[in-house]
Amino acid sequence: ESLCSSYFLRRPRDDGTRYMGTATASAATDPHFRQFDIDKWFHFQGTGDFSVLTVHQVVNEDPIFSLQGRMFEYQVWPGASWHTEIAFGNPSKLAFNLDGSSGGFKVYQTLPQLPQADITGQLQNGQYWMIEQDGETAVLIRNGNQLIATFAKSGVSLIADIYDQFSNRPEINYINYCVQVPRSFANKTRGLFGILDGDGTLKHYGRGDTNPQLSGIRDGAELYDLLQSWKVENTESLFFNPNMGGKRQADDFSPIFFDNLNITDEQMEFC
Repeated sequence: ESLCSSYFLRRPRDDGTRYMGTATASAATDPHFRQFDIDKWFHFQGTGDFSVLTVHQVVNEDPIFSLQGRMFEYQVWPGASWHTEIAFGNPSKLAFNLDGSSGGFKVYQTLPQLPQADITGQLQNGQYWMIEQDGETAVLIRNGNQLIATFAKSGVSLIADIYDQFSNRPEINYINYCVQVPRSFANKTRGLFGILDGDGTLKHYGRGDTNPQLSGIRDGAELYDLLQSWKVENTESLFFNPNMGGKRQADDFSPIFFDNLNITDEQMEFC
């Protein structure tokens, strides 16, 4: 009994009331974005490289996890754009590119100070691959055209699927993805996925904003400016795509909207 008392003194019983789960945000198709703790989606028909999510230990300091999306206009459907690549990881330590632009499954390890390396061969289907570098550990698992990645320092997990067979448009290749972020990072996330605050309200933050623009936005130009502010800047880019001749960013950052866009309550809070 005395030994049990000593044990529970150091490791007290936990009934689960202190458990903090994860929050999920996602992006799909052309593309629709769903922010944390929200069951509604918003459209963003942008082109270029955008900061989808950054996770910070201290707000306004360098992130310990970053997720960036590269979107190109799909010429067959003018006004629609698709995620063809994503870049993700701990920006200063260990990062990766998932490339779905050719319809295949290609993964590159990228770091600002190192050349990109094709690591697709290390990701055998149905198996995991673990890599450690500069105090960060990442585990990557491949399941067909699906990639699952977890980072130890932040505890963030990413699940991404490359779709290379659209039901009636086989030439479309795009990436759907979602992230799970520990709730201990409440109010410490930024980007198109918004700020993890748990209140379940759709809102849009521009880069540097402290107060959100709520879903009552009615002006397309206002939404354009807010979302465009999250374009990836040269100094923060995690992209390095050899198929683009080493260009670190897409040329055009201007979001593309459908003609005569009329933003209604349903359009802002739906999807």
